[in-house]
Amino acid sequence: MDDRLILIASLALLVFWVIGAYNRLVRLRGAVAAQWTAVDAALRRRHTLARDGLGLAGSSLPGTAWPAEETALLNTLAAAARQADTAVQAVAQRPLEAGPMQSLGLAEQVLERTLGSLRQRAEAQAATAAADPAPGPQPSVDPAGRLLLQALVQTLQQAGQQIAFSRGPHDAAVSAYNLAREEWPTRLVADLFNFRPAARLPSLVAETAELPLSLSDRPDPVPNDAR
Repeated sequence: MDDRLILIASLALLVFWVIGAYNRLVRLRGAVAAQWTAVDAALRRRHTLARDGLGLAGSSLPGTAWPAEETALLNTLAAAARQADTAVQAVAQRPLEAGPMQSLGLAEQVLERTLGSLRQRAEAQAATAAADPAPGPQPSVDPAGRLLLQALVQTLQQAGQQIAFSRGPHDAAVSAYNLAREEWPTRLVADLFNFRPAARLPSLVAETAELPLSLSDRPDPVPNDAR
């Protein structure tokens, strides 16, 4: 009789432990999905800004032809944003899986590289305007267009900073869930109930780089003899 009570008590303790481990994994997995919503919103906001960039540039310069290089960059940026938006929608359906997250990371890296080229173009225009104020042939982009391009890049960079900020809590939630999943003997419960590892968004290149807000904010060039 005593042995049967001991067996029943042991089984009851095991069941309670399994239920507790299962509930903990469910809670941590839910936290990963919840934290991803902030990253999702930040990504979608930047995608919208990137897609709208070409239209904003065109509408701001009535009667003025937008240079081919800037047009090509803005078109490439809009295309990259559309591709990234498709990828983020796939992640929204499966926020823990590595495949969709890796695809999103690649799409965001393409967007980052295009944004970097656009930022370099805006900086080059600003430097040219500051270094050569003398009268002469009109530049391919008038001052209003140059400032608009600079403002667009700055807005996109601020959106990138918001992405970086929102990724912190998500990365922490992913780490907490994956560590709990790997703990022994919780790993037995994870395998039994198919708790798969969670994936995080790969690091993005230059997502927090900043563009000066105005020409007056640009640092003075360093003379060659001072380098």
